[in-house]
Amino acid sequence: MSQPEPLLSICIITFNHENYIRQAIDSVLMQNVNFPYQIIIADDNSTDSTREILKEYEDKYKQTIKLILQPQNKGAVKNWLDLIEYPKSKYIAYLEGDDYWTDPDKLQLQVDFLENNADYSCHYFNCIYSNTQLPFYEDNETFHFNSSIAGGKFGPTLSIVFRRSIFSKINLTKYFEGNIIGDWPLELLALMSGKGYRDKRICGVYRVTDNGAISTIKNKYSNPKVMSRYIFFKNYVYKKSYRELGYKKISLTLFFKFSLKNYKYNENYKLRHLFLDFGLIGSRFIF
Repeated sequence: MSQPEPLLSICIITFNHENYIRQAIDSVLMQNVNFPYQIIIADDNSTDSTREILKEYEDKYKQTIKLILQPQNKGAVKNWLDLIEYPKSKYIAYLEGDDYWTDPDKLQLQVDFLENNADYSCHYFNCIYSNTQLPFYEDNETFHFNSSIAGGKFGPTLSIVFRRSIFSKINLTKYFEGNIIGDWPLELLALMSGKGYRDKRICGVYRVTDNGAISTIKNKYSNPKVMSRYIFFKNYVYKKSYRELGYKKISLTLFFKFSLKNYKYNENYKLRHLFLDFGLIGSRFIF
């Protein structure tokens, strides 16, 4: 008998997570759901025992787990693209291999929410930081594209569930071209298609490590969040290609206000050139 088509795909990205990947996968397998799902795991040619652990799980859960095993190291963004483009399901959940979920009802509640609220494109639950045990945020909240681009309304990426249809009008490779990290641009893309919702219920743990994605990127970029926003605006506002997505109400003022307040590092020459492209250098913008 053939397996039913999954309603949801859980995408897990991993590289050298031998100490954490079991907990990540087990936190998915413990989910209580009434719909078919699949787990897709992309490993970027780990040099530790991560790949052997993945094959062990694949052998045990052949009908559920699909592995993408890179023959050579592609880098985080290219590995992420291979992962996120694979699913054909209606919904996608995302999890990094060193994080994990704690609430067995997480996925069911999120899918139910999106099934019943067509004007929302993504849903988050709250999470805590492993080093402080503090939550990401304190209250439930609906948020929109402008509030997110302004810098303060992101949810914890390890808890996101979003509609795969957000990819329907875009070339993902082009969209993420030059980007240094995938989760912030992913949220911006989702919010072009609908609202986002952050629920304060705790569902997972963001593991803070010295070799995590953000720590690694900060070795190269002082402020990776702002760099992602810079690349987004350069590619999709300056080039006007954001119009292809049907989104015409981007608030540049919010973006510039956020950038000028927070962008104080060596990469600021790139923002200066971006502002020059827009013709917005003047008395209100001081460098």
